[in-house]
Amino acid sequence: MDVITLTNLFILIVLIAMTAFFVASEFAVVKIRMSRIDQLIAEGNKKAHTAKKVASDLDY
Repeated sequence: MDVITLTNLFILIVLIAMTAFFVASEFAVVKIRMSRIDQLIAEGNKKAHTAKKVASDLDY
């Protein structure tokens, strides 16, 4: 294989890995339970506020 083919193959693998990461991230946000986030907010979890904002600002 020449250098261009190997470079293209590497770029393809990197793009597939990035796509998999973002799809998994989106799936995690979509499947989040708002009742659990509300519970975490009530317990004083500061990151739960950010999670609620992200989950409520989704465009379906």
